[in-house]
Amino acid sequence: MKVFIQSYITRSISIAPLITLRVVFGALMLFAAVRFAAYGWINDLYIQPDFHFAFFGLDWLQPLPGMGMYLVFGAMALAATGIMLGAYYRIAAPTFLVLFSYVELIDKATYLNHYYLVTLIAFLLCLVPAHAARSIDAIRTPQIQRSTVPAWMIHIFMLQVGLVYFYAGIAKLTPHWLFEAMPLKIWLPARADMPLIGTFLDQEWTPYLFAWFGVIYDLTIVFFLLVSSTRKWAYTAVVVFHVLTWVLFQIGMFPWIMIGMTLVFFAAPAHERIQNLLGPWPKKEVKTERAMLPNYAVVGLLCAYFVIQVALPLRSHFSEGDLYWLEDGYRFSWRVMLMEKSGHITFRVVDSDSGKSAIVDHGKMLTQLQETQMCTQPDMILQMAQFIADDYATQGYQVEVYADAYVSLNGSGSKRFIDPYQNLLQLNEATNRNLWVYEY
Repeated sequence: MKVFIQSYITRSISIAPLITLRVVFGALMLFAAVRFAAYGWINDLYIQPDFHFAFFGLDWLQPLPGMGMYLVFGAMALAATGIMLGAYYRIAAPTFLVLFSYVELIDKATYLNHYYLVTLIAFLLCLVPAHAARSIDAIRTPQIQRSTVPAWMIHIFMLQVGLVYFYAGIAKLTPHWLFEAMPLKIWLPARADMPLIGTFLDQEWTPYLFAWFGVIYDLTIVFFLLVSSTRKWAYTAVVVFHVLTWVLFQIGMFPWIMIGMTLVFFAAPAHERIQNLLGPWPKKEVKTERAMLPNYAVVGLLCAYFVIQVALPLRSHFSEGDLYWLEDGYRFSWRVMLMEKSGHITFRVVDSDSGKSAIVDHGKMLTQLQETQMCTQPDMILQMAQFIADDYATQGYQVEVYADAYVSLNGSGSKRFIDPYQNLLQLNEATNRNLWVYEY
């Protein structure tokens, strides 16, 4: 155990991988914030909607009024720039973490796996001195400069990236993915009009090839990245895999984040060669005591953090029924691109006094994204029902809310989703979904 601690946790290693991680992450987040504003998503997702699907216990978390959300994204871009340049890093990193987490948690409808990953990487960056070399802070305050860090500061990022790949691979070990190639069998032929590779995508066997390659890639890539003799080839596979998924499926920033974060697996000389292209940087001798175990508070925090990271994706295995149908424990479990789900829902209100009923035009209350997500997710359907009831309450009516919903999962055909005779106001997030969601 002592040898393990000395070899993998406390020994001093070059800070270079940490510098690369800081610069790449900051640059990607700056681009993402600017992109979000340029596409008008700040208005579309946070200002325009009258209602947001809050995460459990976070109903109080609402968008800022007026121009507030633009200020949030402006501050986020500024914080990302600070991370990238290492300028006021000890302020910039936690500021970015808080602002990004705030935006991410406003509405379930906008949840994406890579938003969650960004939050985790930002949190880990708050714990390490990634600004201690090749940074504005190191120029401003020379005494913070260091050329080495304890190994654990690099390995926590490797472990985090490894967990993403591991759980993504485990999640693919299902008959739907391996033997039915779903939902790839739906998605790939739809891209048959692409130049050069369109004919290949339209072959009957192509989805199965992609499905099995995806499993093998996710479950083995980290091991190949850890071995120096295979690292370059493994990273080439990382780039090809993620660029291909970006081209085929248009999944935003996730491929580029994974390409950037996986660089941390390279040994220090590779990072130093790239960084030296920007010019020499004065090195400073590092005192022996700098390479110690983190203090007890950091040890406890990291232990708790990784216990949660290991345990959280496992919670879905303890739920009854089809996970992709019920989505009980689906979020925060690294289940990436594993289902094609669409649906339609009609809400009906019944006046508690008169018994009169009416159909609700819920589409006027939601954005297109919110409606698309809500129609297939039980917890969001309950939230929508409560919002409808509250809206009627403001008009002086006490109502019951019912819904008739049909959902298609991985091309299975439209099936009735929930009990149309169940007053949704009698349920809450803790209610067993099998009691009111029909079996798949």
